[in-house]
Amino acid sequence: MYPPPHRLSRIVVSVVLAVIVAPLSVLAMQAPAAADIPNGPPAQTGGVDGQVYATLVVGDTVYVGGSFNSAQVQGGSATARSNLAAFDLDTGALVRSWEADTNGRVYGLASAGGYLYVAGAFTSIGGVSQARLARVSLATGDVDNGFNPRVNAYVHSLAVRGGAVYIGGQFTSVGGVAQNYLAKVDASTGARVAAFDGQTNGLVNAVALSPDGSRLAVGGRFTNLSGAAREGLGLVDPTDGHSVGSSFSQSINPTLTVDWSDDGTSLYAGSGAKYNRAGRWNPNTGALNWRRYLGGDVQAIDFYDGDVYVGFHDMYEGDTTTHMVVYNNSGVVNTTFRPVFNQFWGVRTISAGPWGLIIGGQFTRISGVWAHNWTYWPSDRATPTMTVDAPAKSPYGDRVKITVTVPGASGSVTFDGAGVTDSQELSGGSATFVLPASVDVGTYALSFGYSGDIRHTGASTTADLKVTRAPTRVRTTLLRKATSKRGGKVRVKVLSETSGGAAPTGTVRLKLKSGTKVRTVKAKALSDSGVVKLALPRVGAGTWKLKAKYSGDDLHKASKQVTTLTVAKRR
Repeated sequence: MYPPPHRLSRIVVSVVLAVIVAPLSVLAMQAPAAADIPNGPPAQTGGVDGQVYATLVVGDTVYVGGSFNSAQVQGGSATARSNLAAFDLDTGALVRSWEADTNGRVYGLASAGGYLYVAGAFTSIGGVSQARLARVSLATGDVDNGFNPRVNAYVHSLAVRGGAVYIGGQFTSVGGVAQNYLAKVDASTGARVAAFDGQTNGLVNAVALSPDGSRLAVGGRFTNLSGAAREGLGLVDPTDGHSVGSSFSQSINPTLTVDWSDDGTSLYAGSGAKYNRAGRWNPNTGALNWRRYLGGDVQAIDFYDGDVYVGFHDMYEGDTTTHMVVYNNSGVVNTTFRPVFNQFWGVRTISAGPWGLIIGGQFTRISGVWAHNWTYWPSDRATPTMTVDAPAKSPYGDRVKITVTVPGASGSVTFDGAGVTDSQELSGGSATFVLPASVDVGTYALSFGYSGDIRHTGASTTADLKVTRAPTRVRTTLLRKATSKRGGKVRVKVLSETSGGAAPTGTVRLKLKSGTKVRTVKAKALSDSGVVKLALPRVGAGTWKLKAKYSGDDLHKASKQVTTLTVAKRR
């Protein structure tokens, strides 16, 4: 049997918090807005170590379901998570406070009333015995023990609306009562709704409610839907499950994935086995509008803003790196957006909406970007304001502090300049770099690059820094007084006025002056510690001005000190 399909479909929210979902769902908490088809590689997000079959976005959290054992971000350590995890939408970081591990695959997620509905092949979740369909807290992951539908085999797909959960899968009983492959349960208790008697003669892969909630689309491997002949695709009444509408022309058994247009005038479906087609039908008449061939099972289909996103495995037109394409509503393929995938099973889930585009499946890189089994192309990412707080000039020997601010953003900032390359994660929207005191005198071009995040594009900027020679000061200490009969000795130390860097080098020379009388002492080089000892000549008695003058070097400015020297007449 081919692997079960798993798709991501938009959620429609009404004033009574009615939500339509399929196995992979996204909850948008803002009003719909037009969005362009994305281009280029995706944003870097968190990842998991196995295939993803379902994703649900609620606020700033992404809930990811599938078949995996751990979660991580690029370059980070792995954290144990079994088949279900939550990530921060902005940063891609694992939400460590949320945990609801299962002992089997998760195929579908939906949300309503503060709860996450989880469908799959598990028999326990969060350490609680709960098989194949459960609900947990969106905030904590705690299992609701009051919800207990008792489904006897795995659930592929679900939709939640108006206090009810519609499920499709491989089961043949719900709550101990025979119910073949399609069922409706109470959203609070999980109790089977007996009035709903929709059934099929084969497994159900996908369910999706129409935007107005009046029809439930059902796709799967069947030839009979609630007593009506249907080839893998049909509609039922959500109230009692009876078959409605016409059969769909040239529908294919098996159908793996379904979705509605926003106005409910079109139904989209994808098929598998040897057929591998995506198509658009009129749900009122069953007429086929168009159908396109893909190279592998069509595992996900989603309509948004006039475009149809299609995910599949294997290949497209002989290209084994293509696992997702986009058609307009007339069936014309978009040739610009063509991400490159690196693994066979490709895209199992798709959601397009005002939030952007989320996909999940089997891959570790997309178009060269790290993407472990789920990723995100955000829509309308803002161009960030990137400011650099750095001095235009700084003396040699001082450490230079540079602060880069990207308000409201996460991600990282890279720095390159003055012989330094570094990268820092933003914290509170800013990152700080410190240049060492050893940066040589000169003028430097500094470059800064911002990585971008889910809500912001990448950005770059530059700044100039001029490192000037460090100011110095001269300190003279008299070691031996000079007299008219004997020369003296002084110790001269040259100090940098900055806190670091190399010690001053160069020379110090002395000049003694009393009235018109001048005596000089030949320049002498400083030691490694910036010290030199100089002999004073014999001079006449009286008051002399002693000037110690430092020559400066490539890194330090010249400086001098003038002191008074009293020379006594010695008999």
